[in-house]
Amino acid sequence: MKLYEYSSLTTPEEFRILILAPGSGSEPLRCLLKHAILSDEPKYDAISYAWGDPSKPREIISEDCSIPITESLFSALQHLRHEHEEIAIWADAVCIHQRSDIEKNHQLVLMGMIYSSATRTLVWLGEDKTECAADAFRRISYLYNSVLRRNEMTNEEIRQQVLWAYQHEGCETFEEWYMNFIDMIAPIFSSPYFYRLWVVQEFALGRNIQLVFGAAAMSMYEFISVLLNFINLEQGSLFQERYNFHGLCNLLDMDSIRDDYQRQQRSPDGNPTNGPSPLRFPQILELIRQTERQFFTDPRDRLYAILSLTTTPGFSADYTSTVDETFMSFASWALTSFSSLALLSVARGVSETRFKLPSWTVAPDMAGLDSVELSGPWDTPPRLSNMPPTGLPVTFLHVVHFKASGIGALEMTPENSACWSIGAENILQLKGCIIDSLQTRGDRWLNTATSRGRRQSLIEAVTIAKCKTLHFGDDRYRRFCAAMTFELSIGDTPAPPTQHVSFDRYVRRVIHGSGGSGQQEEILAGDANFTAIYSRWARYRFFCLTTLDRFAWVPHLAESGDKICIAQGSRIPYVLRPQPDGRFMLVGECWIQGFMDGEALLLPDFRWDDIHLE
Repeated sequence: MKLYEYSSLTTPEEFRILILAPGSGSEPLRCLLKHAILSDEPKYDAISYAWGDPSKPREIISEDCSIPITESLFSALQHLRHEHEEIAIWADAVCIHQRSDIEKNHQLVLMGMIYSSATRTLVWLGEDKTECAADAFRRISYLYNSVLRRNEMTNEEIRQQVLWAYQHEGCETFEEWYMNFIDMIAPIFSSPYFYRLWVVQEFALGRNIQLVFGAAAMSMYEFISVLLNFINLEQGSLFQERYNFHGLCNLLDMDSIRDDYQRQQRSPDGNPTNGPSPLRFPQILELIRQTERQFFTDPRDRLYAILSLTTTPGFSADYTSTVDETFMSFASWALTSFSSLALLSVARGVSETRFKLPSWTVAPDMAGLDSVELSGPWDTPPRLSNMPPTGLPVTFLHVVHFKASGIGALEMTPENSACWSIGAENILQLKGCIIDSLQTRGDRWLNTATSRGRRQSLIEAVTIAKCKTLHFGDDRYRRFCAAMTFELSIGDTPAPPTQHVSFDRYVRRVIHGSGGSGQQEEILAGDANFTAIYSRWARYRFFCLTTLDRFAWVPHLAESGDKICIAQGSRIPYVLRPQPDGRFMLVGECWIQGFMDGEALLLPDFRWDDIHLE
């Protein structure tokens, strides 16, 4: 059978809708492709799915011609089609001419409107091979409608209500029921859907999202509401022990991106753009960080797959450009568009890449999570637990009061922070000053999940800091207590002195089992604050002592001998790695005590030198 020949799309808002013919069972998939105009408000559902393995194509027949599709989409359409009536669906692999780069560029611009205009977005998780979906969805719907929709309930009231509702299952404790519940929903998170980068924008832009797993379906809103409530219970950590936790993390990140996008859409003075607000980290760069665990096939999609979630005037998808051209073009555009050298906060640094891209740019495979590198089956999620613990930390540029180079967020614009140029061999030329070097770096993540992890992490940090006593009257230990919370409060504002006192009690209680007479209740209440600070700022960073005896937090790939640099035009310091030719490689952002407010400029030997990043 000959391949289907696509007719051209001729107007700016024109796209195709797949009219899926009735059928059932093993009957061939048949369809018509209908041209439509978005402003005419046509009725259709949009499908969001993981593409699957393109090397084993199936087909859908249109006008006696074949359109190749993956097994994943083939299975989805089989389940979604009706037996006696046709349905209208938008599916990217069929509705976009995949062999035309020009059309893909054009349709990518419309992607946001296509999903936000659809009547429903159908999230296809795949075949329900364990036949658990119907029971799992039924249970989650019950928990949502019979438990969570009631008035505010305490955790204890939720536990009692659940035990009463499921007493027929013979569970004597909530923990026993909870384990059964986790086992029931575990297959849902084995779906490769939660790891595909393209689905992030589809999820964020879609309306009335329905989760479809085999023949079972339910509201995504209800599904996430139940998950958020139950993983916040004391037993929530059990999720990590029972199944691939990364799938859940990705779903929650996607939900957070969706909330942010919709909140900005509703705001009268805000929008999901990279506008000139000096107090907001550019959204396109934040999206790069938030989606780093997602997979993609075409390396250029590391950028293109998130463009519909924001506006990037001056940068757009272009599938006629090579990978290196795409990422260098983005780097130049981002440096020109955003103040404070914001691009460097999401750059690859010294992480390995197979592309010819410098350390100061974004790279598609910088976290080792590019699907091009996958050697396992396409229909199973990646085994992230076996991958190196790399990733992009939350940028310190979110902290508005930081001004390491002496210029604050309100005063800094792309124009007055444009102290850079790109030279031959893609060398980024900056003005900067090396103020210190790394001496001793921790080897342990600051783990607050278990009592043992907390104790071991704090003991290592105290050892690195060379604190001879855990006594708040000691100046060194007092500075250590301040540095361990980045001198920040939960709201990213400067920490009050009382927080350092509370952290002193926290350290002594964790390490020695004491926190001072009569302080136990106060300390326990404050633990959540420290956990929140670490979850936000310590992830992918290690505590460090510098050569000049300062406390710092540095990227997880930083090494002894790396340099700390204040860059002209940036509000935060960077760790750089010296190269034999006198140049440097970027390692990443850092926090260094006593130099986040422009103090370095007062050093007697401070001067701006030429810094070349390769």
